Amino acid sequence: MSLISRLLIGLLAAVLALLSGCEVQKEGEKTVQVQLSLDHQDAAGRSLSRTGSRNENLTQGVRTELVLALSAAIGVTKNYRALDPQDSGLSNLLDSTVSLNLPLNTSLRLAVFRFRGIYSATQLKAQLRDFDSYGFSAPFTLSASQSDLTVEITILPNGTPAVVVSRLDGTVSESGSQATFTVSLATAPKEDVQIPLTVSDTSEGSVTPTPLTFTPVNWFTTQTVTVTGKDDFVDDDNVTWTVRLGSIVSLDTDYNGMNPTAVSVTTVDNDTADLESGLIAHYTLDNNTFNHAANIDNGTVSGATLTSGRTGDNNTAYSFDGTNDKITVAYNSTLNFSASSSAT
Repeated sequence: MSLISRLLIGLLAAVLALLSGCEVQKEGEKTVQVQLSLDHQDAAGRSLSRTGSRNENLTQGVRTELVLALSAAIGVTKNYRALDPQDSGLSNLLDSTVSLNLPLNTSLRLAVFRFRGIYSATQLKAQLRDFDSYGFSAPFTLSASQSDLTVEITILPNGTPAVVVSRLDGTVSESGSQATFTVSLATAPKEDVQIPLTVSDTSEGSVTPTPLTFTPVNWFTTQTVTVTGKDDFVDDDNVTWTVRLGSIVSLDTDYNGMNPTAVSVTTVDNDTADLESGLIAHYTLDNNTFNHAANIDNGTVSGATLTSGRTGDNNTAYSFDGTNDKITVAYNSTLNFSASSSAT
């Protein structure tokens, strides 16, 4: 073997020895177990995380939070089963942390999906479940020197925040009858939502309960409102008025200040107009109850007795003592009564 050949073999052995002492890897291949702290925020940038005795997740009705570590290049979608994560896990709801195995020197983002039901990771992977809210972080990169990291997550409602109000079921009357309508929220609020209820005409009706309060825990439960008619002791026919909902008061900016649709109510009147006093009409009668007025509407006397009339002449009027006295006049078109007319 020549000297040159021995030198080449020695050099190759030295290179191999050098390489054997190093960890050769492609960028992004090496992963590290890291503890991530999740800082939940709303769309306006207000932190939803709380300190002290209040637990932000539990007060918002969150019972399961799925965390996915994604390549930052992956598009945003609400179908979490369609995403291809680097790693995934369920967060610790007591302290909003999650432990994930993440690649180093790789641009990543977190996606979180928050459920009011209690699910395992296996159950969430097997079937797409309804979630109340979700969010994505901005891209971040993990270096080898980091073992923990705080990541801000912008939380959004799963849907468009709105108040769903039904139509009034039934009618109300001045006798005190009642009717109902229902109110619910379309999405999970991040804070309590209080809806005051007022009526446009307090003389026609009232409404209970007021206000309505929806919390992040009970928001999906429909609430029933009862409307009761009032007697105003006035013959004012049927009156239409409204139950107004709002303006909503909440620390959740999605709902605060919202004015839901008002509910129209009609109160059926039960009053009649007072009878007019004084002379309404008179007919010239003879003692045989013949009517000498132009319309010739003769009647049959029952119990009434003849007396002096307006001119003082005897037997030109009838007196009624209030006990079954009447004069019955047969129907004639000249009387011109409407269908709703009556006299006593």
